[in-house]
Amino acid sequence: MGSAGVIGFVVSILVTILVLCIIFAIVRRVLWGCGRCHQCRKMWRHGMHDHGMHGHSMDGGHGMNGSALEILDQRYAKGEIDKNEYESKKKDLMS
Repeated sequence: MGSAGVIGFVVSILVTILVLCIIFAIVRRVLWGCGRCHQCRKMWRHGMHDHGMHGHSMDGGHGMNGSALEILDQRYAKGEIDKNEYESKKKDLMS
């Protein structure tokens, strides 16, 4: 294998690593939200994460509009959670 073959091999490995990093970043954002804010972590821990869409603006800031409580209210209204779970999670979010 000549030097051109080695360079091609190294470049292909680097491109593969880059693509895997991009895929990981996208999956992480979708599953865990921004990961920087307390609200994302709290919502994930309580099984209420809305895939990163809880009031984050495009610049990563928050439009803290009580959306965690809105999601909780929606889940309760849909019958996804019972009254005890609703009240427990609401208490946790309010603390």
